[in-house]
Amino acid sequence: MSPSLVSLADAVASIERDDVLVVNASQRKERLTELRHAIDRLEVAFDATVAASDTAGDGQVLDGATSTAAWLRHALRLAPRDASAHVHTARALSRNEAADPAVEAVREGSISYGHLRAITGTLDDLAELDQASGRAHGIGAPATTPSHHVEAVTLLVDLAGQVDPAQLRSASRHLRYVLDPERGKADYERQSQTRRASLAPLLDGTWRLEVLTTAEGGALLRQLLTATGSPTSSDDSRTATQRRHDALLDALQVATQSDQLPVSGALSPRILITTPPEAFLPDKLRPGSSPAWRPATFADGGPIPGPLFDQLSCNPTLIRVIQSPSGVVLDVGRAHRFFTPGQRTALWTRDRGCRFPGCSAPWTHAHHVLPWQQGGTTDLANGLLLCSHHHRAVHDGTWSLTTGQHGANHAVTFTHRNRLTVHHSPLPPPDPLIRE
Repeated sequence: MSPSLVSLADAVASIERDDVLVVNASQRKERLTELRHAIDRLEVAFDATVAASDTAGDGQVLDGATSTAAWLRHALRLAPRDASAHVHTARALSRNEAADPAVEAVREGSISYGHLRAITGTLDDLAELDQASGRAHGIGAPATTPSHHVEAVTLLVDLAGQVDPAQLRSASRHLRYVLDPERGKADYERQSQTRRASLAPLLDGTWRLEVLTTAEGGALLRQLLTATGSPTSSDDSRTATQRRHDALLDALQVATQSDQLPVSGALSPRILITTPPEAFLPDKLRPGSSPAWRPATFADGGPIPGPLFDQLSCNPTLIRVIQSPSGVVLDVGRAHRFFTPGQRTALWTRDRGCRFPGCSAPWTHAHHVLPWQQGGTTDLANGLLLCSHHHRAVHDGTWSLTTGQHGANHAVTFTHRNRLTVHHSPLPPPDPLIRE
């Protein structure tokens, strides 16, 4: 080990010992800033050595590796993506003198290593543009660094002091499109051609959705999931990915209630379930373990767990088909089982969103306080709005709710399974009761 790396190891050990001296927020912030700066400088030094190894072919000489990236993955246990990124950055730094001011800015601490990667990516794109232009005019590669490369680095280094690396990459793309408008058109065409969405069932009954979308589609999805995927209240224990999932389903729920969706066959997009008659009996009257008992199923035959079936019973996008044990259709649910658009408007006027105390979710489901299958009526006194998170929590038994003489038009009491109780009263005063 070289003397400088010995000193570095000693310095790291000293830093680790200093941990006990960091006791307040201000000190931790200062320490994080200094550590991040040191790590960024080490990343630059690492890439300089990677560049030398790449030029000399160390990976092939020492271990017979097929590439420098493959060698780094094997020798240093780097993830494939990280190894490739380091090789890409190392090569860009070694062949682009215009990147030197960006490297110096990292050493000074004014920009990060992430910013440097964004800048080197832009320089590679500019070099590719220059080569294409040179070939078109019969001109070889320029002998010196083009002035617009230097200007681009100066611009991006200045901007890096105000934005994060992701924002800088976006600005870099904008710069490339300004210099090469045809590149922007080609990129958009490529995105349009490669866009896709796939939906596949898994063995455990869940589904996998994969989407590759255009810049426009990504911006729309990001706005949608950001606006509706935040925690709804202090008791919202969902992970960020779970909240985004629920936000996407909420958006689809709203979309399926639109009269502008295309019709497939005789049906607009709806959830179709098939169920035996006893599924709509109160819990105490259901056959339970009786051999004749059959769970409700989706249209593809997948079984529906009891709590999910109860929750779907509130869903206006549901079409239920009741069958006898022999498969004969006995009844098809009618609209009177669900809240009408006018009733939902009245519910929103009264509830102004999810009725759970402290919840701020804007998209909601109309829920029957007394379930419809247990004799509950479809009116405002027996209905209230719940977000998907709290709707699920009511149906799975995490929370139960009760109302007084005037139903949901007045105070509603939510009781957690651990006996915690919270109350919610609608404001402004409720509108007159509306029935179908």
